[in-house]
Amino acid sequence: MEYRQGHYLALQKAAINGDWDKAREIIELEPDAVRTHITPTLQTALAIAISSGSAGRNRFVRELLEKMTPQDLVVVVDNYGRTALFEAVWIDNMEGAKMNKQVALRQSARLWLRTFFSVAREVCVVLIESYCAVRQRLPFMIWEVTEKLVHYCLLKKKMIFTVPHVKRIREKKERQHNALELVKFLCMEVAKLDLSKVERIFKPALRNAARVGIPEIVEEIVLSYPSALFFMDLGGLDIFKYAILYRRERVFNLIYQTDHAGKRFIFAEDFSLINGLHLVARLRHEQQINLKASAAGAVLQMQREVQWFKEVEKFTLPGAKERRNSDGMTPAEVFSDTHQDLVKEGERWMKDTATSCTIVSALIATMVFAAAITVPGGNDGKNGIPLLSKRKAFVIFGIFDAMALFSSITSVLTFLLILTSRYAEEDFLYTLPKRLITGLITLFVSILSTMVAFGAILYLVFGDNKAWILVPVVALASVPVTLFGALQFPLLVAMIKSTYGRGIFGKQSDRVLR
Repeated sequence: MEYRQGHYLALQKAAINGDWDKAREIIELEPDAVRTHITPTLQTALAIAISSGSAGRNRFVRELLEKMTPQDLVVVVDNYGRTALFEAVWIDNMEGAKMNKQVALRQSARLWLRTFFSVAREVCVVLIESYCAVRQRLPFMIWEVTEKLVHYCLLKKKMIFTVPHVKRIREKKERQHNALELVKFLCMEVAKLDLSKVERIFKPALRNAARVGIPEIVEEIVLSYPSALFFMDLGGLDIFKYAILYRRERVFNLIYQTDHAGKRFIFAEDFSLINGLHLVARLRHEQQINLKASAAGAVLQMQREVQWFKEVEKFTLPGAKERRNSDGMTPAEVFSDTHQDLVKEGERWMKDTATSCTIVSALIATMVFAAAITVPGGNDGKNGIPLLSKRKAFVIFGIFDAMALFSSITSVLTFLLILTSRYAEEDFLYTLPKRLITGLITLFVSILSTMVAFGAILYLVFGDNKAWILVPVVALASVPVTLFGALQFPLLVAMIKSTYGRGIFGKQSDRVLR
């Protein structure tokens, strides 16, 4: 159905942003706008404001209700048959529900009974209606801008700051900024067109931006035309499910800018009874390509997959977690079935790494224990005190030899825990990475301490109080330490960042999309 979107687009944006002053100007010119459907899904300004995440939401709803009749709250519904009160309860906006209830209680019992059964039916079954628009080629101008912006974003990710090409970097950022400004202008112009033209232009652009992972384009399109957030392809996939399918966390993070309304995008099911949790549980070719690009190694890849599953699970209703798809499988069963090979590969890598590191740690423990009981320089025959105990180098030897022994034994025990782990899917989230981090750090400390202890003994025995002896000793002792650090440091940093870092999910902007 074509609607006067150019006329009501300003009211729609005002409802999303909680801008009552702007909305009041529009309503004063057209009083019936308070009960008019202003989106393709037949939502009113009240329903949009209730589901908005803006700070001025409650004031907007309160002022708008004063201009509406009790009949409007029960009779006016969207294309799913949902009232504004249902929308408030559905997204857990209790303040909006209370304000709706105070007005709607004046209605007859018959209308409330009808509303009750409508709400119950909606809660039990979520109906999905996909837009079946003809796919046509995106107009040349906006498509060129989209491709260029993709190119600039990829260049931005590949920038290496080893050489201070400040001018070149600034030029690239200016190009990206100019491209975004052009996209913003084009989006505002496209939003003024008819509904069929808007869908034909914006739908492919949204899909491509979500698939490649460019949240800037998605954000500008939705801000210029808020109803684009509900655009779906013929398979019932919206932009957030595209982000899940192609593992684009930056696009998925836009769901945090939709407040409670974002939940509906995850638990909505397609024709195969697949919801967002089923979708993130699958591991197919398109997911593997992006997964290998974002995480190196089977362990980090498996950890990233579990992180994705847990994140999408936060937006899923409890009942949807056990919902079975057309194959009769729950999301957890789909996850276990499609990740078997990745789990086996991660288990094999962890065991091979733990076995090799255990051998090294055991050798270090054996050496430093033997060095501790075989005191350099001998002991005093009368009291058994080492003859060189008063020398500073001997004290350094004793301290670092003990550190090497304790850290190497700790490393051995940690790697033994890795070898005896059960290797369940959830173990790759925290348990196994934490053990590997602890084992590698203690192994590095034991190697470093061994080298310091050995250098102290060399200086003690052969140095003869000559300071220049320290130069070759320190240089030679630094070789194995530096070599181990250079080889294992990238893996260690990546694992620490992935396990203890701020994470890849979360709100990235304060701009309200819905």
